[in-house]
Amino acid sequence: MKKIIIILFLFSISTVQAASLGSIQKNNYAQISRGETATFTILLYNNEAPISVTLNGKKVPEKWTLIIKPESFILNQTLPEEPPFDENAEYFNTPNGPIRTSPVKIYVKSPRSAKPGEYEILISAVGGNPSGGLSVFQEKVFKFTVNVGKKGMLEEFLDVTSDNLNKLTGMVTAVDEQGNVLFVFVSFAVIVGISWFIKRRL
Repeated sequence: MKKIIIILFLFSISTVQAASLGSIQKNNYAQISRGETATFTILLYNNEAPISVTLNGKKVPEKWTLIIKPESFILNQTLPEEPPFDENAEYFNTPNGPIRTSPVKIYVKSPRSAKPGEYEILISAVGGNPSGGLSVFQEKVFKFTVNVGKKGMLEEFLDVTSDNLNKLTGMVTAVDEQGNVLFVFVSFAVIVGISWFIKRRL
């Protein structure tokens, strides 16, 4: 009985070691303004048999937008390559030679209402082979930091103007039949002025 347990234990160890999801985090920090998008890149590689990889957001600030490309794919075994190399590919140097990686792009957009400061984003990557007799998965968690800074005076003014252009369009449509266009433009100027004053007071 003890021999059987030992054999099963050794088999489990070898199976766990076979799930080899390698990764390189090209960047983990970004400085953006409110309403802008930060871009990060993760390079993945696999030393063993093909595995299924799925990525998702483990921690994302409220009202932020997260896009992962690709979210799910099959990561084939990565073997060392020899020249000529693909100039459009990302390679990782190993003792046995450079290997081609599979890049994953992470796009994180902050809302315009975001307050200045640093925000933490956690992305989970799970790799494994569910088709085997013993399903073993490996998870890696990547931490990213986004620093949201306060926009300059010109940027804030452009934002205010952009926000109110839709309002102006609606007002022009509403009064077009009455020919009261002058009133519309005066109202628009008042809206811009009030919006600018409120934003500068925040």
